[in-house]
Amino acid sequence: MRSLSIKKSNLASNKVDSIVSKSSKALMLLVCSALALQAEVKIEYLSGDTRSACEALLCLSSPNKPAECAPALNKLFSIKRKKPSDTINARKAFLNLCPIDNSDTDLKYYQTSILPLVDEECTIPSLNARIETKQDAFKEIICKEDENGMQVCNLVDKIGFRINPNLTNSCRLLASSRYSDYRLKYTCNTKFYTKEEWQSGKEIIGEISKAEFENLPLGKKLSLSKWERNKSGFFNRYSLVSKYYKAQAINKHCWINQN
Repeated sequence: MRSLSIKKSNLASNKVDSIVSKSSKALMLLVCSALALQAEVKIEYLSGDTRSACEALLCLSSPNKPAECAPALNKLFSIKRKKPSDTINARKAFLNLCPIDNSDTDLKYYQTSILPLVDEECTIPSLNARIETKQDAFKEIICKEDENGMQVCNLVDKIGFRINPNLTNSCRLLASSRYSDYRLKYTCNTKFYTKEEWQSGKEIIGEISKAEFENLPLGKKLSLSKWERNKSGFFNRYSLVSKYYKAQAINKHCWINQN
């Protein structure tokens, strides 16, 4: 990650000290070493939108943000116009209030071509809260009786669940910059889980006997009712039976930042 270069007259002392003291190690390093500031100018002179623009520039560079970042980021994301292109231009104008080292083309690109396109924060909790569903991930027999009391069974689609393995557009943009601390990695497999597994937080490993089931600790087993075919006379009928499974916890904290 390359260092941000912002003139010292454009940084509020109390705000930066607060960010340094409460943020992650990565963001502390970013503030302490990445901001190459001019030594002669007092930093407490920064104020208003200029200060907010610099704070937004800094706070968006890491997925770990202290509470002090909220006002500046709220100000940036509250800038909205009727046309998307007008919103981008207005946010660019706001971010450009923070004077940076214009000779650094990568930094200027980060300020004017990446951040104005970011329309939401990118954090590890928000990525791990994005649940993706697939309507036909599984097939299952479902039975019911019709108006004549006859059993009707069909193979139906069942929904699947997982933590979305794809980055949001904002996260992709932020991770593309040398000036950001985003080194995002998806650590789970990409399989979908049944509704029963997802809601219980337990992944089925394999079917076991009732005796084996009763000897397992609660967190390592799952019991479900399934429709099972059984021959009765000349007809195949289905009945609900209890099935017993060995299970393990589903990891729902798939996204991490490697820095």
